[in-house]
Amino acid sequence: MKDFNYCNPTKIVFGKESLDELPLLLEGYNNILLVCDKGACQANDLVNKIESLLPEKQLFIVDSISPNPDVADCETIIESVKSAEIDFILAVGGGSIIDASKFIGSALSSPVERYWDLMVDNSLITSVLPIGVICTLPATGSEANPNMVITNNDIQSKVAADSELLFPRFAIMNPMYTLTLPQKQTAYGVVDAFVHVLEQYLTTVEYAPLQDRQSEAVMSTLLECGPHLLNNPNDYELRATIMWAAQAAHNGLIACGVAQDWATHRIGHALTALYNIPHAPTLAIVLPELLAYTKADKHDKILQLGERVFQLRCGAQDDPNTVVNEVIRLISGFFKEMGVNDNIFEFIDPNESETVVDCVVAQFNGQTLGERKKLDQNCIKQIMANVLIRD
Repeated sequence: MKDFNYCNPTKIVFGKESLDELPLLLEGYNNILLVCDKGACQANDLVNKIESLLPEKQLFIVDSISPNPDVADCETIIESVKSAEIDFILAVGGGSIIDASKFIGSALSSPVERYWDLMVDNSLITSVLPIGVICTLPATGSEANPNMVITNNDIQSKVAADSELLFPRFAIMNPMYTLTLPQKQTAYGVVDAFVHVLEQYLTTVEYAPLQDRQSEAVMSTLLECGPHLLNNPNDYELRATIMWAAQAAHNGLIACGVAQDWATHRIGHALTALYNIPHAPTLAIVLPELLAYTKADKHDKILQLGERVFQLRCGAQDDPNTVVNEVIRLISGFFKEMGVNDNIFEFIDPNESETVVDCVVAQFNGQTLGERKKLDQNCIKQIMANVLIRD
């Protein structure tokens, strides 16, 4: 097991009555920037509920953030509230809303000339306004982690940043607010959470049996409950389970003492920045080919995943490589079962296929990816070439 530090200061308030604690959680704060997912807030009447709970607070309400938040939209909000003496940011939504709120909170507090520099150089994040979350879409885990992902459409770049200053102070998690989610968003959240776990699990072989089994528990839960939820979208217990599992997938706990990959996410971010493909489909598009390309390095962990999560036994008479390929096929099958398309040509014009590989590779400018830092530009090029010829 590798050395590690672990501290997660986010207070989780979970359940049907969790919003009632908002006044106590915001005690001492007066000028609150309310960053809303417009659809989720309307579906759950959340703005009215928040206003009724906080009659003495000055609320500055914005609802202009889109999925994969663009830095330009964040900058517009930043400039509009600079003189408002904001002392707290309340994010009401999913990962895009939360990440935009983290960026806005960083930009309002960290002295930088260009706000985008905060994403390029995380050391420039020297202060962040306190942030709280009312989670309406379980997926990214951003409600209880120190990460944010922001897009710069002007330069076609989608970048992740992390700083311990980005942990939300609290996360209100009421599964009732997810009952109104469209099926596609529900499915995307489950796939995103599942791949978050794989990025921290299918890496090097460490002696970390507790972390492995924690990861396997989260993945098994998502595999079991995700498809059931699509068939029973009004089931509160399933909604609650998925909400808790998505948070557990990326709150830092299963990453303790183990190597992390994140190559699938990095390549997926490039596809979103270049072609505006939604995040979860980019993962479904990239992951199977990345695993097929790296299966020699990930061989033992893929076999472990197959045995413990997919109940595939690799006996003395079995070909381990056949089992590894079957695990990859089952992962891809789960994405399809969730209705998440893994065919890149559902999202881009086939006429672009001649340029897509080079465009993706160019996003990394010589960087190497993966837990072993072995995926160079030639490797990424081959992975993307395989994506384009997948049946």
